[in-house]
Amino acid sequence: MKWWYFLIIAVVLIVILYFLRRRIIRKVKLMGSPFKHFTWDEFDSPATNKFKRDNPNKVYFKNGKWHIIGSGKENMSEVFIRRLDIARDCADFSFKIERGGGYRTWDYNTQIGGASLSSHPEGEGSDIDYKTEEDLKIILRCLIKVGFNRFGIRLKGSGKSVHVDMSTTKKQFIYWGYKDKQGNYISPPNPWQA
Repeated sequence: MKWWYFLIIAVVLIVILYFLRRRIIRKVKLMGSPFKHFTWDEFDSPATNKFKRDNPNKVYFKNGKWHIIGSGKENMSEVFIRRLDIARDCADFSFKIERGGGYRTWDYNTQIGGASLSSHPEGEGSDIDYKTEEDLKIILRCLIKVGFNRFGIRLKGSGKSVHVDMSTTKKQFIYWGYKDKQGNYISPPNPWQA
């Protein structure tokens, strides 16, 4: 065989591995995770600039944000994530946790204008991205099926998401919407009628 056959084969293998690397990395991460669909680091809190400056060895950069190493594992409720895992099975498609939509430190929550009584710093809240109205309906049905009953629904823009939490100290069987960029409140659909 000529040397360039080996070169072509090597290039083809490199291209294949390049496109499969994310899947391979995700599978390896999930092998060490107690969950079927999630890894602890998906729930790590974004870091404030002050935290990043004061603790440079405790942060990592992912998806355009600095995150605090291990903060998801240390602070998120395992029961909460297990419920999300079951809901993702039910949905039968891979919905994702919004960047910064898992655990949040109180400082970060304040910095982004999060609710003063937010469930994120308690480790009992997450924001789930969705793309279509049909995806939203499926996600809500599955979240309700596994026992969630508190939802914040963002309907417009690039940040379409569902906030879900399992706080027992806050009003139950409730849903709310958010304001759009112009400051207009967008009323969401009733999740129990989705």
